[in-house]
Amino acid sequence: WGKNVEKYSFLNDGRAEHCNPQRLKQLWGMLGFKKSISCFNKITIARDPLEQLVSYYWWSHRRPDMLAFKSHTCPLTGDTRKDVYRKFIDWVQTDYRGAIYKETEAPIETPIQTLQRINESMLIGADTVLLYPDLTQECQEKLAINFPLPLMKSGKKFLSDDAIEYFYGYSSLRNNIYNSFPLTMEYLNKQR
Repeated sequence: WGKNVEKYSFLNDGRAEHCNPQRLKQLWGMLGFKKSISCFNKITIARDPLEQLVSYYWWSHRRPDMLAFKSHTCPLTGDTRKDVYRKFIDWVQTDYRGAIYKETEAPIETPIQTLQRINESMLIGADTVLLYPDLTQECQEKLAINFPLPLMKSGKKFLSDDAIEYFYGYSSLRNNIYNSFPLTMEYLNKQR
């Protein structure tokens, strides 16, 4: 996909990022593959939404040109944990234009809504769902891939705290987030 995407400039303006299953099905015929998309096993990863939000927070504040970057919520050198947690809570509830699928009219939404839109659509279109906490084991059991896989991390998280710590004192927000990811939580709860 990455090697051939330049050949298909109609895909995400030449970039192969965030093409959800529904969009891929629409474009499949134009890609010229001999086999139908139904011949392929679609694989996705279910990850705890709180962990993903913390990762997204740090990733989106790497550079000011990132879509979800907000200067007032950007972690700064010298910030205490309490400062970062406060900024994070403000950030997850701040609207921005979430153009994750290169939409012509991208919605204005919170980071929670963005990740919900990505995660839930990926799970709907998947044939195989791998669980993020045990990715190497999941790959061995479900896909017969027998080599160690590193856990992917988008950006650097500078605090070693668990994601749940970012929501200390905000249990209703945490519960609302979990409720916004019904398919994700269905897969993750099977693991617990």
